Amino acid sequence: MQWMLTPILDLGSRRAAQSVRIQLIVMPEAGTDYIHGSGLWRVGLFSSGQRDGRGVRHQYVRQILNEYETSRELTVSLPLRFDLNTDFNMEGIGCGDTRYICIEFTKGDRPRPNFNLPMTNNHFINCHLYRCKNSDPRPTRAPRPRPRPRPNPNPTPTSNQGPDRGPRPVSNQNSHLKTARLTNFRWNMQPVTYRDAMSSDINLRAWITPSPTTDFIHGVNLWRLGIFGNSLQTGKGPKVGYRRQVLPLRDANAPMHAAAPLEFEIPMQFELWRVGCNDIGFLCVEFAKGDSPDPNFNFPLPGGGAVVSCQRATCLQGRSSGWYTANYFF
Repeated sequence: MQWMLTPILDLGSRRAAQSVRIQLIVMPEAGTDYIHGSGLWRVGLFSSGQRDGRGVRHQYVRQILNEYETSRELTVSLPLRFDLNTDFNMEGIGCGDTRYICIEFTKGDRPRPNFNLPMTNNHFINCHLYRCKNSDPRPTRAPRPRPRPRPNPNPTPTSNQGPDRGPRPVSNQNSHLKTARLTNFRWNMQPVTYRDAMSSDINLRAWITPSPTTDFIHGVNLWRLGIFGNSLQTGKGPKVGYRRQVLPLRDANAPMHAAAPLEFEIPMQFELWRVGCNDIGFLCVEFAKGDSPDPNFNFPLPGGGAVVSCQRATCLQGRSSGWYTANYFF
């Protein structure tokens, strides 16, 4: 189980956050049955003075899932993923004895149908240390300015200078950043209806499979998915009808984990009439790191900044067509 809590701050108030955003991923074990129904899951939220969540549960919210979230189906190949906001007062947490925020995951109170969920004490609790953030900090004195050092008429090269006393090039490798690694990128697309002679409604689906060695990537503006027509199967030619980012914000912020592949389904418009005709023989989809991810992370790809996968297109000439499908292995 992986989760992240983000306080939702009221910029017009100096008080602590009264609500939070919870992003939770629950990875099923191999051999898990297909579970579907209603009232299947319960997720609790509380603060605690114990690292394992034992003892008194402060500000205990027993169920933060809505009716839709409690009925999420579970398959062995697709983890449960929750992304929701809930009321929770962060004031004082981490400043006294309640240093931990804890998530409790368990079976719903009245699941239909019932099922077995073997866990210790019938639930799973995971806690994160939360550092104290004073909502009304005292003003601090500004540091006294230090005297400026006098210039050295005979400087000597330092460790970050070359023999010519010029600065050495700085490496672009950010070893302290997390790294996302992929093993497979596949997509398919189907025209749905034609709005007019210039565009059509399409349904684009994409699956991104992370490597077992990928880090847990979470934040905002993480991913970018683009679509275009091209004269080359490699996608290296001019990008025709290029739409650089088709992901909505929720999908662009989707967390990635080694056991949690990304899956996107985007209804959108695209100038499909321009693909397959006049030497634009390929339909291409590209996947890349978002333009301004927060936090930043490493995303090594064999082709550079984005992975591009193309499929030969057919000139539609105003007619509907079947599925376009492409698969890219790393």
